[in-house]
Amino acid sequence: MKIIKFVTLLILIITSFPVFLYSQNKKIKTLEVIAYYYYSKDNLSEAIKEYKNILEIDPNNFKIHYNLGIIYAKNKNYDLAIEELKEALNGNHNVKKDALYNLIIIYGKYLKNSDIAYFYYDQFNKEKNN
Repeated sequence: MKIIKFVTLLILIITSFPVFLYSQNKKIKTLEVIAYYYYSKDNLSEAIKEYKNILEIDPNNFKIHYNLGIIYAKNKNYDLAIEELKEALNGNHNVKKDALYNLIIIYGKYLKNSDIAYFYYDQFNKEKNN
C-alpha cells in the first residue's frame, strides 16, 4: 500500500512540474512587463523592485541583471551598476556584449579608470569577433 501511495505521489509531482514551470515563466514575464513599464515612466525605484522580484525567482536571469545594471548606472550608482553588469557577463552572447560595452562606458567616461575600461574593451572585441 505504501508503494502505491508513493508511486501515485511521484506521478502527481512529475505531471505537475511542467505546469509549475509554465506558471513561473508566466510570472517572470508579467513582472518583466511591469518593471519595464516603471522604467519607461522613469519610476526607477519601482522598476528596481520588480527586477529584484524576478531575481528572487530566477537568480540566473542575466538579462535582468543587465537591466538592473543599466538602471543603477542611470542613477549614477556605479558600484551597483558594475556589480549587476558583471553578473550579466555570464549570460548569452548579446547580453554579455552589451554588458561589456556598458562597463567600458562606466569605467572610461564616468569613473575615469582607463586601465579597467581597456580591459573590458579587449573583452568586448573578443566577444564581438565570436
